Amino acid sequence: MAEYPRILIVTQYPFSGNDGGGTSLSALFGAWPAERLAQAYGPSGVAPSWQVCRRYYRLGREEIRRYWPLSLASQHAGGAIPAPAAATAMPAPMAVRPAGGAKARLVRMAERFHLQHEVHAAVTPGLAEFVSAFRPEVLFATLGNLAHIRLVRELRRQTSAPLVLQINDDWMRDLYPGGPLRWALEGTLERELRELFSQAAVRFCICEEMAAMLLERYGQSFAPLPIPVAVAEWTRTLPVVHEPTATGYQLCYSGSIFPNAQLGTMLLCGQALALLNAQGLPVQLRVET
Repeated sequence: MAEYPRILIVTQYPFSGNDGGGTSLSALFGAWPAERLAQAYGPSGVAPSWQVCRRYYRLGREEIRRYWPLSLASQHAGGAIPAPAAATAMPAPMAVRPAGGAKARLVRMAERFHLQHEVHAAVTPGLAEFVSAFRPEVLFATLGNLAHIRLVRELRRQTSAPLVLQINDDWMRDLYPGGPLRWALEGTLERELRELFSQAAVRFCICEEMAAMLLERYGQSFAPLPIPVAVAEWTRTLPVVHEPTATGYQLCYSGSIFPNAQLGTMLLCGQALALLNAQGLPVQLRVET
């Protein structure tokens, strides 16, 4: 196993098949020996998959924090997650209880003024013990907000492990849409993101076009790392359609639609389908999200 370094992965979501982030991450590391992987994730409530990774630490209210007093509405503590007895067992989904009463009103008020963002981070004794026991040789992170940037920066400082970053979409441009602290947060995010990019040993994105955009914006080179897709599994299970149905061909998209990620692609798909229909090929798109 010496050729497989121990990788500590820090993300907002765990390895899983329940959402796009977890599925993409599982595709990237699915062939890596599970005992050479550890993940610190959160604050997602998605249950992790034990097929890909056997060591998990769920980041909680002490590691990832919002502005006070919204931080008081955080619901769960962080900590290492014990592995199930069976290697293939899946734990029950982790409940994320919605805040009630005064906490619910606090959350709604914060969201109205765009103050709900996670901005503070700390490597707590529990997280430090988890990381120290694993002894990571590489630190891999996808970022996603200011708190995760700060947590990854501190973990890199404490472990001295080379940092590998993966940017999947342009989340940094739409993270702070408004509110009284928008300009301050955008300036802080820009400064700390640039700093972390400069510290990374390797920087990945999803395509050559995105690499060119990031190079122009941040002055740092990024290597394209597309998400692998097991095409053979799809072609083996999907029926081959030779003729359209009575209403024409029907395409289906199932997944999230975020303004900084899938929305642009969905608009391009709509334009392409409109062109096909105008040329006499009846095609419909069904969206399940």
